[in-house]
Amino acid sequence: MKYSTYILMQIIVWGIGIAAYAVVCIAMHYNAQLSIGIFCIILIVLLLAALLVLQNVRNKKYPQWNNHWYGVRLWKTPPAIIGLIVLLCVAMFAVAFFSDLDLLWFIVAVIAGLLDVPDYYYARKYGMDEIQSWDELLQKHPGAKERLSKAALKNYLR
Repeated sequence: MKYSTYILMQIIVWGIGIAAYAVVCIAMHYNAQLSIGIFCIILIVLLLAALLVLQNVRNKKYPQWNNHWYGVRLWKTPPAIIGLIVLLCVAMFAVAFFSDLDLLWFIVAVIAGLLDVPDYYYARKYGMDEIQSWDELLQKHPGAKERLSKAALKNYLR
């Protein structure tokens, strides 16, 4: 599988997990059958396990790009994603304020899922499936250096 495919699969897993969590919140809010909530919680646990497996397999297959999950983001988050996260947080806090739904973990999950979007976009844009090193990336795409995070560059330049 390609590097960008792994990231796309992670985004899909995040999306399904967020949808399952939303179903749990709504089901618990309306006192729906407990079996729906238990099913969705089991689904979320399975999805998190799948996410960790995907992450580890991707890191082993593409060690040159594996530093973002463990503390250093490879790419700067684009301003549009930051704006979307801020708007989402404002909307979720407004909903949480006017209802009794517990949406804190929902917000955290959505933000975590959105953080994979720039990785997918730039992996596709710069063809990171075929590039084997940072030097090759910067040689083929000199403009990528301004998009890389300072922490990732500092890690690379050590």
